[in-house]
Amino acid sequence: MDDVNFPDESKLHKWFEDNLHIIFPNLKLVKRKMQISNKIPDTVVYDPQAHTFVAIEYKNRCSDTVRQQAENYLNKMDDNRATLTLAYNKSYNTHAENTTSTYTR
Repeated sequence: MDDVNFPDESKLHKWFEDNLHIIFPNLKLVKRKMQISNKIPDTVVYDPQAHTFVAIEYKNRCSDTVRQQAENYLNKMDDNRATLTLAYNKSYNTHAENTTSTYTR
């Protein structure tokens, strides 16, 4: 893969979602900027092999708060699993069940 320079997060966000099927072929896009309680991760995807939802947050610079932000998303996703499952089912006209949420550093 070639190096790509992203001067702002929105371009990185769009590029990643447009290429999700190449970068992570097993992940399925659920929603962009999905509100989960009072948190809004940049992208929410679903891994049908692991039966888990994943929040993706784009940053164009390093920050000490990224880990805390990811942990907050994980907690909200766990608390709102039914909402995530409904959004996935609506997006793909299917039925996902027995799901979990995950945080990967």
